[in-house]
This record gives sequence, C-alpha cells and structure tokens, in this order.
Amino acid sequence: MPEPPAGRLAPGVASTYDSLVPDRHDPITSAAAIPGVTEPHPPAPATAAPRAAEPRPLAPAATTPGVTEPHPPTSATAPRPPATAAPEPHPLSVAEPDPLTPATAPQPPATAATEARLLSVAEPDPLTYATAPQRLATATAAPGGLGRRDLLTRAAVIAGGAALIGAADLARPRRARAVTAPRVYTRAEWSARPPTSPATIIKAPDHLIVHHMAFPNSTDYSLAHAFQLSRDCQNLHMDTNGWSDTGQQLTISRGGYVMEGRNRTLEAIGQRENVFGAQCANENGHTLGIENEGTYTTELPPTALWNALVQTLAWLCDLYGLSPATAIVGHRDYNSTQCPGDALYAQLPRLRSEVAGTLGLASAARAGSVTRSGLPGPRTLGDHGPAVGATEPRP
Repeated sequence: MPEPPAGRLAPGVASTYDSLVPDRHDPITSAAAIPGVTEPHPPAPATAAPRAAEPRPLAPAATTPGVTEPHPPTSATAPRPPATAAPEPHPLSVAEPDPLTPATAPQPPATAATEARLLSVAEPDPLTYATAPQRLATATAAPGGLGRRDLLTRAAVIAGGAALIGAADLARPRRARAVTAPRVYTRAEWSARPPTSPATIIKAPDHLIVHHMAFPNSTDYSLAHAFQLSRDCQNLHMDTNGWSDTGQQLTISRGGYVMEGRNRTLEAIGQRENVFGAQCANENGHTLGIENEGTYTTELPPTALWNALVQTLAWLCDLYGLSPATAIVGHRDYNSTQCPGDALYAQLPRLRSEVAGTLGLASAARAGSVTRSGLPGPRTLGDHGPAVGATEPRP
C-alpha cells in the first residue's frame, strides 16, 4: 500500500488510505535370430554314437543382448516347449501385500484423490511460536487401508513440512487462503523486565482493539528503536501506573515491527487463548489490545505500521475465527477517549476491509472522513484513555 498522505489532515476533509515400456526381459529369441549363436542340440540317447563335435556354447547372458540364460537340456523323446519368459511386474506395482489391508482385499490403485488427501493432511500451518510445542495429527488409515507407499509418502511429507516450519499445529483445519503470521519479537528479544506477578491466561478474545500509544511520531524506523519503545512503555506502565507489567498484549512500532507486550501473551495466543491485560477499562476480560506507536489525532500511520497492523489483525482473526467486520474496533468504541485518534479511527472501515481481503473474504472498502470527535485526547505521554476499570483486578 503506498505511503499515506503526510502531514496533517484538515478537519472534515475526506481521507483515503491507498494503498500454483516394454518388459526389460523379452522372450528368449531363437538361436537363428542371434548372430553368431547356434542352437544347442539335445543330447543323443545312451545307445547313440558319440557326436563328432560339441555344439558351440551360448554366450553368457550378460554379454548377449536380450538373452538371460540358455534353455536347460530336455530329453530326446520330449519336445522342447516354446521359449517364453514371464513378464516382470511393472516397477511401480506393489507385489507385497499391505500389512494394514486384509489378505483378501486387493490394494486399491493410487489416484489423484489419494495424493490430494495425503497433501492436505500434511499441509503445515504457517502459525509458528517459539513457545508453542509441535503437535502432529495422529495417522489413521482411510477406509480400505493405506498402502505401504502411501504411508511412506505421508511420513515424508509431514517430516519435511515440520522441518521447514519448526513448531507447528498440523492438525488444525486450514482456510482456503493461508494467512501468514507476522514476525512477533518476544519479550526476551526486546529485553523486558520481569513482571512483578505473572499474567492470567483467560478465554479467547471476541474483539481486537486498535490503540494509538500517545507517543511521539518518531521517524526512527529501526528495530533498535522498536525495542526501546517496548522498554519505555513497560517502564511507564510499571513505574508510573504501578502495574505489574506492560498493559497491552501486542505493540507495533512505526517501522512495522510487531512485539509481544504483556507477559505470557504469545503463550496464550499459541493456545488460542488470551491474557488479562490493562488496555481498555471494564473490557479487559474479553478483548486483546494492540498499541500502535505514535499519536494519530490528525496524522495517519506510516505505511510500514499500517501493513503490519493489517497482517497482525488478519492473523488474529484467522486464529480466533473472528469476523473483521465486527471484531476490529477502536478504544473509543468502549471508553470515552479519542484513542486511536480521530485520523486513525476514521480509517477503521478501510482497515477492516483490507483485513477481510487478506483472509480472502469479500468486503467493500470505504473512505473515512476525519472529523473532530471532541473526545478527550492525551494529557500526558502514553495517555490513551481509561485502561483499567474500577471493578477489574489490579493489573
């Protein structure tokens, strides 16, 4: 998607966000048909006079093309049967009975449908976490049993897929269009402080909340800056707000880097669950919050951040089985706050549309118009509105 318009957007002005043989052993040829080779004569009866000369021996089978071995001698009174060679089985046929199939049941031939079934069983899920254990689907025999070659094919494909993607859930049904998970940097990678208490894992979210962080719109798009951003946010939430850890589940920098926020977030997502956070007052028990670096009351996020946000939301919608049209909301949809900013909030319809497109769902894009909401804006650094409700547990 092209870079969004720079600068400030005038109030009331519509904004847009542009954005797969014959058998190898022929019947033995008569001696007359092989140059230089004569037919061996059968031995004479015991009373017959000895022959004046011995017949020329046949050349070894390895040196005579088309001949495997000479015919054994036959008795003088029995005519020699015509020379024939039993055809060798086709190299792709299976002569050995399948151990999974009853002895009386013939092995079904391989079909295109069989191959498609094997590939669909082994198709990996691109969703990968460093903390998620690898699970493989239990192999079961299809009706009639799978042949030895089918079992070996299945094992090879699954092993190859697992080796390529690492820890993956191969048992989960897949969508028609695969959704690529974003690269999420872990807390260990950005050097997070230990929380004063571990986060609580709760049920899967039903809504995904888009926030702006109410931090400066930095032009440093580096990974080092993104890591520092996560540390600054954690320090603010722990030292100033008095929380046990970072409040939100995920953070996206203006350079487009996605980072784990609250402790145990990736662990919970890997189990298709969530952690109880501190990002939307009175709604933390059923929502997952994404903080986007910057302040977007009049400006729009840079392209890198926008694209990372679309990818992250598509990944989460696919993971949790959510509809982008209803699951993607802004902080202000629950609390009295300008968050995620008038400019970014106006682009939520287009954001939902692009996420739906990434999922292969039909959705019409709409341009939002930026208007002054009159809702409370940031008062201090990092103030994006109410994050913890009065009846919610201390974060």
